[in-house]
Amino acid sequence: MSTQKFIEDLHQARQELDAATAEVMALVNTHKAFGEQWHAAIERERRTHHTLRWLMDNPVAFGKKGTVESESVNSSLPKG
Repeated sequence: MSTQKFIEDLHQARQELDAATAEVMALVNTHKAFGEQWHAAIERERRTHHTLRWLMDNPVAFGKKGTVESESVNSSLPKG
């Protein structure tokens, strides 16, 4: 993975986490912290947080010319 790809993936994950957190907070503010919609929002936030954490914790090894040798983030993310 190149440094640029890592930065792009990190930016995308942060945007998704912001959106997922906003959805959860909107449900809390409208007193709808229950039911299927609530559980879906919490699961989305959990998955997104897990993805961001994986990106930050993923060990990377720099190879030739400053590129990062690693599998693509999207193909190697843990499922679930």
